[in-house]
Amino acid sequence: MKLIFKYRYEENKYIRICESFKMPYNDIVKKMDYKEYTDYILRNNILNETYLASYIDSSDLSLTEYILKNLNDKDVSYCDIGSQRWEVYIEDKKVDIALIFSEEDDERAYIDREEVAYAMSKWRDFLKREIIDGSYEEIIDTENVYKKEKVEK
Repeated sequence: MKLIFKYRYEENKYIRICESFKMPYNDIVKKMDYKEYTDYILRNNILNETYLASYIDSSDLSLTEYILKNLNDKDVSYCDIGSQRWEVYIEDKKVDIALIFSEEDDERAYIDREEVAYAMSKWRDFLKREIIDGSYEEIIDTENVYKKEKVEK
């Protein structure tokens, strides 16, 4: 999965945002209702990427550090790491992501715990970085976590 970290200028300041690489937030997305949006991401097989991007985007530095603490603790096999908009649980080696107040039959993303930890660590670094250039963008590929491990071994 690929995610885009970038800045957006709103209300006289830059804010940090995370978007799905395959479904960036644009004028087309703004016009979609929930059903159209869900149908689109399911049809294009990008549910995990869009849910992870939106979950990360809703996480401030404090929450991100809490999430990483739990994701990186191998003794934690189950833990609620949700945000105000997302219901998220560590379930052993997977992370279960769903919209908050979702129904049992609503869509859920199940993502490898290592990929979520990798993306969250990159997000933490991005949140800590001083904004020097408002046009700066960073593309994160969560699959790099596996490539890195192979090189180190």
